[in-house]
Amino acid sequence: MGVITGVGGMYITDNYGIRLSILCGTSLNFVGSLIRVISSIPLVDGSIVAASAQAFFLVLPSKIAEIWFPDHQRSLANVLTFIGNFTKRKQSTDDLYVIENASMALITTLTFILSLFIRHGSPPTPPSASSEYHSKNAPSFWKSIVACLRNKQFLIQLFTFGLAFAELYGFMVIMSDIIIDRGYALHGYPTALAAFVGVMVSLICGLIADYTKKFKELIRASSAGLGAFSTPQFPIGIEMGVETTFPVYEATSSGLLILTGQLLMFIMYFVFEMTKNLKLFYKFEETSPSGNWQCWFV
Repeated sequence: MGVITGVGGMYITDNYGIRLSILCGTSLNFVGSLIRVISSIPLVDGSIVAASAQAFFLVLPSKIAEIWFPDHQRSLANVLTFIGNFTKRKQSTDDLYVIENASMALITTLTFILSLFIRHGSPPTPPSASSEYHSKNAPSFWKSIVACLRNKQFLIQLFTFGLAFAELYGFMVIMSDIIIDRGYALHGYPTALAAFVGVMVSLICGLIADYTKKFKELIRASSAGLGAFSTPQFPIGIEMGVETTFPVYEATSSGLLILTGQLLMFIMYFVFEMTKNLKLFYKFEETSPSGNWQCWFV
């Protein structure tokens, strides 16, 4: 759903401002959470509605950093707004399904109410020269997309960022299945732990980027330690994409990066699922709930 609605989120954020984008995102999260609570049987309606909110939330960090913060604070602001997307609940048993959905509904209701108090999408005085330039001379939405796709440096970032995004989250999706097959019923804890470590390191990288402006060095360092530093490269990579494609709107460049990552993640997950049925290196067990992950040595 994030891929399908992503272009709409980019367009609304760039052309109608942060305030409307936040209202759309919190409203979709709020409605989706209520549908989840009302649904006493497993339905995906609420998940579909809530997933649509990501189209707005994922493109907001770079836009907020550009409009509300000066140059020396943008990377940290980008990190702080970006890591909020990693706040999630772990998987639960059926007995706690309704309780946890109700708790999520309370949280989304609170964020929806708070979003109603946002009065302005931008400050009266631009915090930087680039922000002031965007308020007067930024290209149109479709021209911005064309400009991004014609930028060779951005195309390289599109590929590398997308692969990093897909590799991390694609593996997280099947991580629990692999661990369960080995006899450990952790149910979502590995993903939650990885997200927590990533959030902490993201804050450090954001501060370093603000004061040193060494975006390339930080990306290289993050890529070298993908396990521990996988999350920080996302907000830093998005900020680097904004710098590369200036004067294109922030939500357009960051939206293209995230959409590419989600598409590659979908492809990677599809490949993971298909390899469960292979009999080349693994013993395939029809009765195994986690598929074909246990290594079988002849």
